[in-house]
Parts: sequence; C-alpha cells; structure tokens
Amino acid sequence: MLVHFSVRAVLTLISNFAFMHNRFCSLFFGVLLGLTIDLLAPHAVQCQNQSKIDSLLNVIGRAAPDTNKVWLLFDLGELYVNNNPDLAKKYYNQALELSEDINYTRGFFIYASDYTYILNSQGAFDSAIIINQKALEIARQENQLRRIAIILGNIGKSHTYKSEYQKALEYFLEAMGYLGKAGDKDLEASFNDILQCLYHYLKQHEKAVEYGEKAVAYFSKDSLGYSYANALMNLSTNYMNLKPRQIEKGLEGHLKVLKIARTTDNLRMEASALNSIADCYNELGRPAEAKMYNEKALEIARKMNSVRSIFTSLMRLGYFELRSNHFSKAESFFMEALLLSQDHQMLKQEKECTGALVDLAYARNDYQAVKQFETRLDSLSNVVLNDAIQKALLEMETKYDTEKKELRITALEKERRTAYWLVGAAGLIFLLVVFLLVYRHRLIRNQKKLAEQQVKQLEQEKQLVATQATLDGETAERTRLARDLHDGLGGMLSVVRLNLKDVKSGGYIAADEMSRFDKVLSMLDDSIRELRRVAHHMMPESLLRYGLKVSLTDFCNEIPSAHFHYFGNDQRLESNLEILIYRSVHELVNNALRHAEAANINLQVIQENDRISVTVQDDGIGFDTDTVTKGMGLENVINRVATYNGKMSIYSSPGKGTEINIEFELKGKS
Repeated sequence: MLVHFSVRAVLTLISNFAFMHNRFCSLFFGVLLGLTIDLLAPHAVQCQNQSKIDSLLNVIGRAAPDTNKVWLLFDLGELYVNNNPDLAKKYYNQALELSEDINYTRGFFIYASDYTYILNSQGAFDSAIIINQKALEIARQENQLRRIAIILGNIGKSHTYKSEYQKALEYFLEAMGYLGKAGDKDLEASFNDILQCLYHYLKQHEKAVEYGEKAVAYFSKDSLGYSYANALMNLSTNYMNLKPRQIEKGLEGHLKVLKIARTTDNLRMEASALNSIADCYNELGRPAEAKMYNEKALEIARKMNSVRSIFTSLMRLGYFELRSNHFSKAESFFMEALLLSQDHQMLKQEKECTGALVDLAYARNDYQAVKQFETRLDSLSNVVLNDAIQKALLEMETKYDTEKKELRITALEKERRTAYWLVGAAGLIFLLVVFLLVYRHRLIRNQKKLAEQQVKQLEQEKQLVATQATLDGETAERTRLARDLHDGLGGMLSVVRLNLKDVKSGGYIAADEMSRFDKVLSMLDDSIRELRRVAHHMMPESLLRYGLKVSLTDFCNEIPSAHFHYFGNDQRLESNLEILIYRSVHELVNNALRHAEAANINLQVIQENDRISVTVQDDGIGFDTDTVTKGMGLENVINRVATYNGKMSIYSSPGKGTEINIEFELKGKS
C-alpha cells in the first residue's frame, strides 16, 4: 500500500509594489516582485522518474475503487504537473469521477485545489473560479470554517491574477472572518500580508499599513523567517507611499530586510531590498548612495542570472545617469536593457526601455532620434494593446467553453440518473411508464431552453468584453495623443515662438515689416492656445485628477450658453466610467451647439449612493425621434452606455427642444 504524504495548505506570498515619480524615474522605483498566493496547491514532487510512474500505474490497475485509489490517482497526476499538465488533468479528472462514485467529499476538495492550480498556471482563471465556487458550496454545507477560508482565498487569488483587486479584496476579507472563528493565527497573519498588498494595488495605503503592521507584529517572533522579512518589506514600501511619506521609516525596514537576506543567503530578497533602499536614498536626495545600492543589486541580479532583475537594475542606473546628464552612460545602460528585453521577447519591458530612450533623446535635443524612438514606441504600444485585447477575448472564450462543458456534463448526469430510475421501474404498469417518459421529455426540453439561454448570455458577455477592450484602447490612444500634442508639438511651437522673439529683439526688421512680424507672433500664440485646448478636451487633466464634477464645470465654463448643475455627493467613480460620462456629455453638448441651434443648454448631474443620472437639455429646433436617423456621434454614445449596462432615453419633437437622459447603476457603493 502506497502511503500519501502531502501538505495541502501552503500559503506562499511574494508581493510587489511599483512607485511612480517624475518622468525620468517612473520606470524603476519600487520592489520588483509579484503577488503569488498558492493556497491548497498540489504538493511538490522532486523526483519524477519513469520507474515511479510505472509503479503507480501498476498499483492503480490492481487497486479497488476506494479512497486509496483516489489518492493514488492524485499522486500520479502530481508527477506530471510541471512537465505535462494536460496529462495531470486527465488523472485528476479520473480521481474526481471515482470520488463522486464512492461519495468521497474530500476527494472533490483535493481535486479543486490541484486542478485549479493548473488552470491558474495556464491562464484559465475563470474556470478556476467556477470550480472553487462549487467547492465553496460544499464546504459551506459541511460548515468547515478553515476550509471555507482557504477556498475563498483561492478564489481571491484567481481574481488577483486577473488584476481584479477589488473583488480579490472582498474574498480575502470574507475569509478573515472565518479564520477568526477557526482560530488559525498563522494563516490569519499570512492573509493580513496579502491584504496589505491588495490595498496597495488599490492605492489605499493607510489601510495597507494597518494590515501590514498586524502581519509584521505576528511574524516578528521569528526574526529571520521569510514570512517576517517579506511582510516587513511590503510594510516598509507602504510607509513610503503614505501621505506624507515616511521615507526614513521605510528605509529602516528595508535595511532590516537586507540584513535578514544576507544572513539567510537569500539572493532574490537581497536584490529586492537593495533596490528598495536605493529608492529611499533617491527620495531623501542622496543619489550617490542610491547609485551604489543599485549597482550592488545589478551585481546580484547578474549572479542569479535573473533576466527581469537585471533589466530593472539597468533601467534604474540608466535613469540615474540621465538625471546626472551623463548621457553616454545612460545610453549604454538603456541599450543593454533594450537588447535584453528583445532577446527574451518581453514586450512591456521593451516598451518601457524605448520610452526611456525617447527621454534621453529629448535631453540631448536629438529630435531625429526622438522621432525614431517615438515611432517604435507607438508600434510597441499597439502590439501590447492588441495582446491585451486578445487575452481578454481568450479568457472569455475559455469561460464560455468551460461553462458550456459544465452544462453538458450536468445534462448527461441527469440523463444517466433518469435511465437508472427507468430500469428500476421496468416492472411498473404501462401507464406509469408513459407518465415517466412524458415527464422526461419535458425535463430535457426545459434543460435545453435553459442551456440555450445561458449560452446566449455568455455570447453577450463575450461581446461586452470585446467592446470594453476597444473603449480601453480608445481611452489609452486619446491620452497618448493629448500628451503628444501638449508635450511634443506644443513644446516645439513654444520653442519656435521664443526663437522668433529673439529674432525680433536681436535683429534688424524694417518698420513696414514689423506689423507683419507681430501678426505672425499673434497667430502663433493663437495656434499654441488652440493646440492646448484640443489636447485638454481629448483627455482633460482635471478629469483624471479631480473627477467628474470639476471637469464638467471647466467644460461648461468655456461655453457661454451651457449651464451646469450638480446634485448629490461627489465621490469619485471608476475611472473608465468617469471618462465614458465625460465623453458622452462632450458629444451631446457639441451636438446641441452644432445641429440644434440652441440658445441655452442645461446639463444636470445627480449622483446618489447607488446610481448616477446625467441629463442634457436644450431649447433648440428638436427633431422627430421616429423618423430622423441618429448620427455616428449619437450612436457611439448609445453603444458606450450599453457597455456599462446603462440606460439612455431621448425625448424630442420639432420646435420643442431635446432632452437626453443617461443613467448608470453604481455597484459596490453603500
């Protein structure tokens, strides 16, 4: 008999924070790690040899269909987790089928943990969530508090992989309640560390510090332990993000982590600590010390042959030399980082490095190089955006295929149970058999209708994801164009204006040419103002910084006939929703100005806890909503509103003006 040894409640946390400062150092401040939370992960198998596989296959072939065979199948699957995950999934499915046949509930829990581990590694996060939700239902029925908490953590982990940090936060907070009842202090401390990471991603740094201090206080009993060092590193980074920033406190913590890393000979942790210490010294205005720690980090990264760590250190050093006006040294670091990212096909890193080379070219006033690298940067941005869209579509297709398969499996299981029932009832009278056949027919028909409805819903969700990805791409492109117009062309026009003024003051211009020269300067000033106005309306800075109320107030103040009224609270909304509402209002007001011949335009926004309503009224010529064809601009507004499940109503008639109302439900607000 093969004895199965496994630790199936392992929690591993590696957290990462990235910090954005000025344009020249935005690429490299922070600790370059990654949030990875493996709960109920399959146990590691160190010796995966063919003889062990053959031995297991031989034992499984002769084993009775009981719980021991279930564990043998899990053992066999785990031998293939790293080198052949699809074959591992095959044996896990066999273990699941046997567990269901013998009514072995624990087998399903093990299946959920092992199988979703593979799904997450393959990027099938939605499928992993579905399986864990089924496991959660069973755990709730059995009232297993600790297991409920761990499964909630697994679901939160999948949402974290999808960058859905708010959803992940909700699951981990719910899990904390169960851990408190179960009295598992170790796992509770680990979850506190995870929560400080999630709050950091959500930019709620005060809450991040609150949970981080709890984790550090618990793990401090082992002052050289990995959990303590990791939690302390995360907490120190969060101190650096508080308002006001507590840089000295963050530096003190990172120096402790560095000491632990060197004592335990943990090179990866040492490199991360060195980079974080360099960040602190940069913030404290001590660049020489920052450079020294960055150089040590690069040395360790090369020693570990860690490509991403090498890239990060090169970028940090390159920006240091750029800020010091050592352009040749900066170029050397950036070019090495660029070649490294290209050799390893790291598109995002290549994009970052190309942006750094644009900054270097601007600093050198080498506008030919600026044009060359900005063209490359635009190309890389499009590739990265297309990859993001394809990833979103692939995730939706995976979700669609998985749920369709689940529906089919459910239907087959019900048919099998119905067939068994009919065999057992073969001795019943003829009328009873007829009744059962009629009942079965109706049951299958209803199941088919339900399946068709769910498939249709999944198709709609898939279309919405594609539309949302398109909107995200449009927003990113508007932001880029606004920045290029303001910082690029605007800056160049300003330089032209300064040069012309120098010509005027330093050279001789005939009196009859002076008025023409002044007119040219005036036209150039008007062009600069118009360019900045266009850039502002493409992606207004006030919208990104202060929210919808301030940006709409600025917009209406520029239009004499527009009157803006805002009622309710002015709490910030999701950034994509704020941009959607702003662009929609912009389009509707412009339509009223261009087509409605309106003397007065009234814009009203009402924001409540659970909804927001936007109304645009004008006293223009109006139109017949039944006969007039909607223009492209209005159609775009309708499609955008539909993407967020909003409601849009149009009321208009000839000579009586127009009123358009848009309403969205606000989820997750109290």
